[in-house]
Amino acid sequence: MANFMPRGATTKSKREVKDTRKPSYKIYILDTSTSMLGTIPVLDGGDEIKTVRKIDELNRGVELSLKSLKEFEEKNVLYKIFYQIIELNSYGKALFSEFVPVASANDKIAFQADGVTCLENSLNTCLTYLDPKYMPGNKRTIDIFLFSDGCPTDVDGYRKIRSEYLKTLELFDHELQVRGLAPYVTKHAIFIGDDESGEETLRSFADEGNFYLVKDTESIADKLVFATIKSQKRQSSRKLTACDKEEGDILDSTVEVRQIDITKCLGESCGLCAKSCPVGAISQSGGIVSIAPDLCVGCGICSEDCPADAVYLMELLGM
Repeated sequence: MANFMPRGATTKSKREVKDTRKPSYKIYILDTSTSMLGTIPVLDGGDEIKTVRKIDELNRGVELSLKSLKEFEEKNVLYKIFYQIIELNSYGKALFSEFVPVASANDKIAFQADGVTCLENSLNTCLTYLDPKYMPGNKRTIDIFLFSDGCPTDVDGYRKIRSEYLKTLELFDHELQVRGLAPYVTKHAIFIGDDESGEETLRSFADEGNFYLVKDTESIADKLVFATIKSQKRQSSRKLTACDKEEGDILDSTVEVRQIDITKCLGESCGLCAKSCPVGAISQSGGIVSIAPDLCVGCGICSEDCPADAVYLMELLGM
């Protein structure tokens, strides 16, 4: 039997799919000072406790966190995730020269513990990347994760009084306000150890509900992954809101998706749109073809392939 070809259908080649996902930026500021060479007890699976180096736990946590970001990006087609890692030490170096797409993070990251925890250097490096040069076109979703196992110091390794640490954090928050970034930034902090000054500094940095204390026998890696996953759940459930005229290039209040006019659709006898959809957003049930708005990225390939011109563009407000 000959294969059925709907009237008007063509075998034209597919055009390249434009990535219409909105960017989401993650910045990890991680303590990689010499204190991270110390060991901690960690509960291994059941009731067995093992001793591990903190830096090894941190490296494992980064690896698992990036893996969770990749998995999220694969399932949620509204966001494309970029990340940067900054060392919280006297050098305050960034791991990459720019934000890196999480989908291309293939190399295993292994930090070596050296230097001292200089908060000013690392936050200033962070501010360098919170700039349109590195984040073109979007400022809506930025997560900053600050991790430390002790009290920050100056570049020479000396402690400061608490008021000076708070001043550093205030200057950082002020800069976010000046740049118009404050509404789009969520700050997380993870602390391990029993240094009260260090703990209070990180508590002051984190937004309400986003401070995590690694307790005795708990895994550093698990806490870092938990904070990462929580940030993604918050992002995926957060609704877009209308913006004023001046912020029109920063925040969209609508999402463009495709819908099907069932009065024109050829139904299951065709199915070209479902076959051509690159994200699997189109399904057929009971002879009715439909497009899932939470999966559709608005690329338009189905519109081009539809022989009956049954697919049209629709804007979903406040999605």
